[in-house]
Amino acid sequence: KRQPQKSNKNVKLYKAKASTIPSRYRVLQHVLIGTAVLFIMVMVASLKIISPRTDEEVKERSSKLHKTVDLLPIDRERIERLRLHRHRRQVNVDNHGYKHREELKKKAHDAILAKVEEEIRDEEQRHNDANLVKKTDMSAGGGDSDKGNGNGNGKHPLGLLILGMHRSGTSLLAGILSLFLKYRTGEQLMPPSFDNPKGFFERWDVAAQNDLFFSNQGLQWNAPLLYKLYKPDLASKRVNSGEMSFDDGRNILRFMNSTNEVSNPTPWIIKDPRLCVTLPTWLPLLGTGSPPPAVVFVYRHPLEVATSLVKRNPLDVPNIEHGLRLWSSYNVAAIVNTVGLCRVVSTKDLLYDDTYTEIMKIVKDVTKRCGVPPSTAGVLTREDVKSFLDVGLDHNRGK
Repeated sequence: KRQPQKSNKNVKLYKAKASTIPSRYRVLQHVLIGTAVLFIMVMVASLKIISPRTDEEVKERSSKLHKTVDLLPIDRERIERLRLHRHRRQVNVDNHGYKHREELKKKAHDAILAKVEEEIRDEEQRHNDANLVKKTDMSAGGGDSDKGNGNGNGKHPLGLLILGMHRSGTSLLAGILSLFLKYRTGEQLMPPSFDNPKGFFERWDVAAQNDLFFSNQGLQWNAPLLYKLYKPDLASKRVNSGEMSFDDGRNILRFMNSTNEVSNPTPWIIKDPRLCVTLPTWLPLLGTGSPPPAVVFVYRHPLEVATSLVKRNPLDVPNIEHGLRLWSSYNVAAIVNTVGLCRVVSTKDLLYDDTYTEIMKIVKDVTKRCGVPPSTAGVLTREDVKSFLDVGLDHNRGK
């Protein structure tokens, strides 16, 4: 069937719509294309301006820019004055706050040091009477704890103990004596570490046996009142009765009583900070026929030691006060426990200021005064000291 024809009015309206709709899309299309072309042209031009191809163009554009900025009406002197004023105000605020904090810290440290010094005086007072009587008897017999050979049996020491608190410079002394003057240390030495890259020059068995002395009495090396809590007689009793293992200790005693040459024995050195506290346990175990060793006691400023300990062992020594009490414990124990022995005293400052002179003085004292046989196997020179010493590792000196 044939479809009915549309009226002329409807046909005209359809043709009008068909002719107007495509023309609108064509206009929009032309507008979009023109915009895109213009955008591309602007980008290309900007790239040519921003990124010149040669260094000459860069210099030329930079000079033009500086000339343009110079022409601007800017008060440069006023800007500089404002900048300096703001900087000075900030510096003054920072300095005031820093000085205030340092003053408070110094007051706290002074108060702690006063307590530590008071404890030292009290401890020395407790031992004063007995020690004076003992020293008088030793002097009458031809010896003194600091001025001569304090051996009651007349035998000369075969070696020396290096005593001192942790971080006090004992590794420096032991290292130079061992490496260059050929003092014997044995073979079971601790390896170097990040906090002591030159080496500790400590024997594993000495440290292990001293730690066993502490742990058997429920103590550790970082107990603030270690010299008061540790009981040397109890440790000796448990060793003699077999309640405590002493295998490492027997190796140490054999080493201390040995000589490598009968005609010209080379002295030995043993270094461990724990010996400051445990020395009364070791001395009776040497035996009556063995000469007691000489002692080199190295001292360092308490604040420097405490600062170094907090930095190295923050879990064991959490604050400065703990470090100062540890310093007090170890140094008081070293002073009290070496009464009656030939003792040579030095400081870390002396060891670092003039290492060669101070070490040669120590060697002379332990040889002439204490009777330790001289070491002829090695010779120390200033070049050797310079090659070993690293002042840059002493981070906390003078702080």
